[in-house]
Amino acid sequence: MPTSPADSPAQPDVPGRPAGGQDRPAAMLSVRDVVSGYGGPPIVRGVSVQVGAGEIVTIVGPNGAGKSTLLKAIAGLLRVESGQVILDLRCLEDERAFAANLASLEAS
Repeated sequence: MPTSPADSPAQPDVPGRPAGGQDRPAAMLSVRDVVSGYGGPPIVRGVSVQVGAGEIVTIVGPNGAGKSTLLKAIAGLLRVESGQVILDLRCLEDERAFAANLASLEAS
């Protein structure tokens, strides 16, 4: 039985995981304190989650709990009123704003 990391069998490095075979994958998607809704009172309030490479995540809750609203906010289909959605270490709100500015420059 291994008693130290030096005694444990070597684990191959996996894309999206920290080097050295550590168990916790690096976060590919990070949702931080997201608040979102449809213009009235927020439906999603202060939701945070981290999803690593290769992880499978489910969102479970009763009808009307905000599951679809959260996914739409993460995908950029709904405005994130506060908080951040970070994908592969890039803040998506910053990239959406950049894309919108670029599109308006190209249209003029």
